[in-house]
Amino acid sequence: MVDPGLPGDDSWKALSNRLKTAGYTVDNIHTVIVTHSHFDHFGGAERIRSETGAKILTHRNFRKAFNRSEVEENEDSDALDPNSEEAQQAVIERIFSERLPWGTKRTKPAPEEIERFRKMGRFNSSWFKTPEPNVEVEEMKLLNWVEGNGCPFNSRSHQ
Repeated sequence: MVDPGLPGDDSWKALSNRLKTAGYTVDNIHTVIVTHSHFDHFGGAERIRSETGAKILTHRNFRKAFNRSEVEENEDSDALDPNSEEAQQAVIERIFSERLPWGTKRTKPAPEEIERFRKMGRFNSSWFKTPEPNVEVEEMKLLNWVEGNGCPFNSRSHQ
């Protein structure tokens, strides 16, 4: 499975329905390939792994929008409610203050767009749960697939 879509039940149902149309089920997925660090590409990866035991494959330079180690290192992390408005705002500010992996500045959405995402639940802890890959690939290292070979490269987004 390449880029299993957004997190959440709607995306999960859509994925399950598309697989069913093709004659498969989620249980047929043995590997999830995440092409880059956007929620709409990696959002369903951990759920697939928890349901099927699938491996998660990313490029070794895969970047997480929400760096789990920062939270774990924060002495107050046990007291944080990741779904509180204050915590959501802190995540939003941090994400849009960081540079993208290739060095350019992030463009912060308009306040109305952020509010729309907030109302949809897009800034809670489940939305920012990033996959922990158990297979990392490097630039131009040959991979053996079921049918043939391939060389990965880091596209750094939709490039």
